[in-house]
Amino acid sequence: MTVHFVRPDGSYVGAYGDGAHPSDDDAAPVEVAQLVCLEHECPAYADQVWLFPGWSDSPRALQITEDTWRKAEMAVIADQLLRLEDGDPTVMAGDAKAWRDYRIKLRAWDVGHPHFPDSKHRPVRPDTSSD
Repeated sequence: MTVHFVRPDGSYVGAYGDGAHPSDDDAAPVEVAQLVCLEHECPAYADQVWLFPGWSDSPRALQITEDTWRKAEMAVIADQLLRLEDGDPTVMAGDAKAWRDYRIKLRAWDVGHPHFPDSKHRPVRPDTSSD
């Protein structure tokens, strides 16, 4: 059986089996009965916080998701700027300046941005509502 340990503040210490316990005396881990769990209830990432009950989102996983999204959006921008340059009728709404401004906002959407990695605060593409 695997037992998961958390500190009193909810930060994850680790999972231990066969009666093993964390050796970090400074962490003062607390065994929480609910953490003797099935695999689907256990943390996916070590940076998740136990919320008594349940786990927080993983900051690292959220960052990976946002990094992946930003890279995909950068490819869209590059494509749209080429379409604008070529006069392609399938270009999305927004002129070259709007797409470049969006690209600048995307570059800033990274660690250090006050709302990163909260996807509710992502930069928004140039207006495509007219399509």
